[in-house]
Amino acid sequence: MPVVARAGLLETRRLALRELQLDDVGDLELYRRDSRYAEFQPSAKTRRVDVERFVRLAVAERFRRPRLEFHWAIEDRAGVGNCIGLVAIRLLGAGAGEIGFEIAPDRWGYGYAGEAVEAVIRERAFSDLGLGKLWAQCLAENVPSRCLLLRRGFRLTRIFPACHYLRGGWLDRCLYLRLAAEAGK
Repeated sequence: MPVVARAGLLETRRLALRELQLDDVGDLELYRRDSRYAEFQPSAKTRRVDVERFVRLAVAERFRRPRLEFHWAIEDRAGVGNCIGLVAIRLLGAGAGEIGFEIAPDRWGYGYAGEAVEAVIRERAFSDLGLGKLWAQCLAENVPSRCLLLRRGFRLTRIFPACHYLRGGWLDRCLYLRLAAEAGK
């Protein structure tokens, strides 16, 4: 997958990834209110005030030194510039980071999340940020995300049983790892 990286912007064949901005609040709120989204992102904020607070903190993080978090909005290059999802990396120290991602439910199943995640890993995590380890986690019942992580070179390292309470029951959480050395960057 060819990726073009320029001054804070990543472009793939179908997507543009740019730093999250305040104008994205409405798009994030819209897709986060979809009941399908809450199935797999139970702790995400959905009220406008909470989404706005999240975006403001993400924007402010750009000016923090040292910077510990990075948030990229995903745009469909064929669309009108709306944010259809995001990818984030949080630095953990000692050359490690954690990646997270979300995509608007109406865009599920088209490969957008995988394309965006791979671009961020190759051009930012293992390149610009120089990370050697990248962790990811998701609910065990989130089979699409689990498959995405495996397709992108992550390996399952641990399952934490019954650690997340949701919809009246306890759910398992899966922890994945991708090493830069194994991925050939």
